[in-house]
Amino acid sequence: RRPTSLEHVHGREKVLALAYAKRERRLVTGGGDGNVCECRLSVEGVVEKMYLRSTPVARVTRVDLQDGGGGEYVSGWEGSEFYVYDAVHQVEVARLAMEGWKRPNNVRFEVGDGGIKGKAVTAKNGKDGVIIKTMKYEEEVLALGEKCHDKTTHSVATLAHTGLCYVLTCSEDCTTRLGRIDGSNYTYSSSVSLQSSDAGGRCCAAISNDLDDDAEALLVIGGGKLERQVYTLKNGHVKLIHNSSNEGSKQMDHRVNACCGVHVAAPSPSLSSSFYLLALGDSRGRITLLLADARAETVKVLEEVEGMGGRPILCLDVVRLGAWRFVLAAGSTAGELGIFEITVPEGGTGEGLEVCLRHKFKPHSMGCNAVSLHTTLGDGGDLTVSTGGDDQALHVSVFKLHALNMALGTVTIPNAMSSAIKALAINRGGKKIYLTGYDQRVVVFTIQRAASAGFANVSNNAESIKLEKVGSTFVSVTDVSDAAVIGLRGGEDVIVVVGDGLEVLTVGGREDNESGEMEMERARTAIRESTHLLVVAGAGMGKDSGLPTFEELGVDGKYKDMCDPLSLVLEERREVFYEFWEKMGADYRDAKPHGGYDALERMAGAFESTYVYTSNVDGHFLRAGGFGGNVCEIHGNAGSWRCASKLGIDEAGGERHGPAWRAWHERARAARASGGPLPVGTRTCPSSGFLTRPNVLMFNDSDPSVLKDIFSAREKYQAWEAAMEDAVCADPSKALVVVEIGCGLAVPSCRHESYEVVRDVAERGGKVSLIRVNFSGKDAGHVDGVDLEVKAAEDCLISLEGGAESLLLSLAGGGGGG
Repeated sequence: RRPTSLEHVHGREKVLALAYAKRERRLVTGGGDGNVCECRLSVEGVVEKMYLRSTPVARVTRVDLQDGGGGEYVSGWEGSEFYVYDAVHQVEVARLAMEGWKRPNNVRFEVGDGGIKGKAVTAKNGKDGVIIKTMKYEEEVLALGEKCHDKTTHSVATLAHTGLCYVLTCSEDCTTRLGRIDGSNYTYSSSVSLQSSDAGGRCCAAISNDLDDDAEALLVIGGGKLERQVYTLKNGHVKLIHNSSNEGSKQMDHRVNACCGVHVAAPSPSLSSSFYLLALGDSRGRITLLLADARAETVKVLEEVEGMGGRPILCLDVVRLGAWRFVLAAGSTAGELGIFEITVPEGGTGEGLEVCLRHKFKPHSMGCNAVSLHTTLGDGGDLTVSTGGDDQALHVSVFKLHALNMALGTVTIPNAMSSAIKALAINRGGKKIYLTGYDQRVVVFTIQRAASAGFANVSNNAESIKLEKVGSTFVSVTDVSDAAVIGLRGGEDVIVVVGDGLEVLTVGGREDNESGEMEMERARTAIRESTHLLVVAGAGMGKDSGLPTFEELGVDGKYKDMCDPLSLVLEERREVFYEFWEKMGADYRDAKPHGGYDALERMAGAFESTYVYTSNVDGHFLRAGGFGGNVCEIHGNAGSWRCASKLGIDEAGGERHGPAWRAWHERARAARASGGPLPVGTRTCPSSGFLTRPNVLMFNDSDPSVLKDIFSAREKYQAWEAAMEDAVCADPSKALVVVEIGCGLAVPSCRHESYEVVRDVAERGGKVSLIRVNFSGKDAGHVDGVDLEVKAAEDCLISLEGGAESLLLSLAGGGGGG
């Protein structure tokens, strides 16, 4: 039929919204005049204008209809407030006061049987958005998120710490706030207001301890008059440990423009480090280096570094090369970038600091506003340097870590954005670059570098680096000043953009150019090219054998209670304790190891050496038999029991205290004997006549009869590990592959071990790959905003999602062993 045209439905204003109720043949439009217009479509196809109804909304941007129910809801803006209005009943359903936010174009709502569901489309990954709250008529406020700042936000930094995603922001209103992003729906809420400064916060940085997620993190703020503050963050609590305004040497005409920091790794896994290297660049063209000790709550000025020709510093980034070695990049208003190599003396004394300007070049014709570094450690490691400037260009250079004075390859995208680039970040995998600026867009580039085998065969720049623009998205924040990116579960990137407001976006899950099959091929290649194999297995390894994971057992519920020695000590809980462990032992015994164990055995035969490190107590690796004695069960084996007469005793003979333990020790003293393993279900020790216990390391367990075998197994494993690392790091033809299976964060001991081994080999220049096999995608890559990752581990990580049996059989089919 010929279309019907109705002119000037909303006068001279635009039609901004349209909805159609098919059952009622009812068409409703919303316009820039704040009115809604209802039209009806006749059977003959003629559109007839029925009425024009006014609303309290200045501009109606959306109309929703309940087909058959007569409901008619409109939404739009009046000043800085967003309305949801029931046009039939003439009542306001919800109102969103934006406060410090600018008007986003992405506020949405849904009509349902339960009323209105408010939505904020902050997760721009192709989804509709996330439900914030179900609205009812008696409720008045629809909460999108708390206010960020009253004025423009200058700087933002993100931090994954103790399972939470933190956002640190500094504003023109002289306030600094620490907020959080909800990992399930990506909404932002501010939580802590840090000490205000009349000099105003111009820049900030948030740094975590990448080796110990429970350790203190650091928050750094720099501002006018060269003021700086350093805070510790632990368990959600913030404490000021350094404030330069107390030093009484303010520089009235200068300010800190950029700051960054990195954790100083311990020289060996057995030692911990609470030191952080901090850098602050100012308008004098100087970089102040600080050494902070988070545990001792001290901050020491190491040196003021020059080398940028006195031009103001606009951006900084720093990465760690080794325990006390770092690379720092600094960009200036002249469009220049300096690359410094820094060596901090071990022990944190600051004496003997070495700072060397390795390379200085001009990637931009005007100010170099943003810089981001990414390193690939190990043999032939390289450094990728990405910068963005006032000239709208994106520049990427790649250097060898041992030759920072000369770029191996450079690529410049002249008009990467239509405005000056204000912020730039490389994601944790080093494969995506995010840009943002005044044109209110986030632009995404993928970066491909020459194979890690080295750039030795690369003859020109085009072969060494390839940049490809893969997309962009609009942000509602105006006057964009900064952005930060953080990796969440499944490799998902979350970008926080700030300016006149704050917006959160998400990008993808897995990298766009890496399908599961490509990851599998990468894993097979790593196995073929390696000479040594370390298998690290958690509870997920037994899932395909019909055994539960820690999550399924309920690590915070009954399982945790049954792993508490008090459940045996207390008579009222003893029967439940025995029934639980008798059933567990029987289940482990009756379950048949799945085909993945055979696949690992076949793979192991092709390697020079193989070891299994597992937190599982099912004994299935020992039953498989193909690994000889090279199995380290770090939590024991539930397939046998032991005399419990030494429960509650430490190696030095000390006894645990408390009324229940006192009665237990009095009964056990006369019966203590060092009996060997006993069959499962033997509740009385034949040697001592005392109670028994499973041969499993429980929580807060110091029983020497159980620990003796565990310590012996660990010592044997550590001797193998040391010899293997020496062999791999001394011979370029050798390589290690770590196959980590079913290791989540509920019990993180196995994942810790994977990262420590990978870090040790990589930092000593050896070749190493980490293949992570996980049933669930949430644990296949990075988990819930916080992982215990080490930089070297994430660089060589290959994630495979699926069941252990099928993936291991597929891996074994691809061959193995160098």
